[in-house]
Amino acid sequence: NVGLFYTVWGLALLVARAFSGGLSDRIGRSRVILPSLALGAVALIMVTTAQSQAMLLAAAVVYGLSFAAVQVTALALIIDRTPPESRGGGAATYTMAWDVGAVLGGIILGLVIDATSYATGFYICAALPVAGIALYLAMPKSAPAGGAGYASVRANVGMIRELRRNQKSRRARARCREERFRIRVSTRVE
Repeated sequence: NVGLFYTVWGLALLVARAFSGGLSDRIGRSRVILPSLALGAVALIMVTTAQSQAMLLAAAVVYGLSFAAVQVTALALIIDRTPPESRGGGAATYTMAWDVGAVLGGIILGLVIDATSYATGFYICAALPVAGIALYLAMPKSAPAGGAGYASVRANVGMIRELRRNQKSRRARARCREERFRIRVSTRVE
């Protein structure tokens, strides 16, 4: 029953989205994304090999949890590594990539299934999260450990620069005030 599969998948999505972002904030993006991609591959193999409706529904739960965790955590990672002035564009590009993947993936998977079988299509789909793991591991690690990323580092550096600028300008204003006072006092004395 496809409707039941997607209902269970959707409920698992809701549950996972509720905690995935906070979990990745606490333990780090990699510790959520990598196991979730692996679980996604396992879930797609479970769909292919399911011998009962219970196993198919278990696959829906595993796939829903992994899909949501990857989706939420990847967005958090993009926000971490995108400068504050570009975050809207980064989030839009990320969302658009999901949309393009859904459109092209559906067309390509349909052609593959027509030419081979559903099992082959799902095995190919199971290989995609594994490819995602390889791509993630090859990605530059510009973010510090623990999930704190580019955005927070850049914000901290920016804040320190601003504090230094303000401190320098306060000193300069104080020197100007002292100089003006000295000039006033010296002209009055003459």
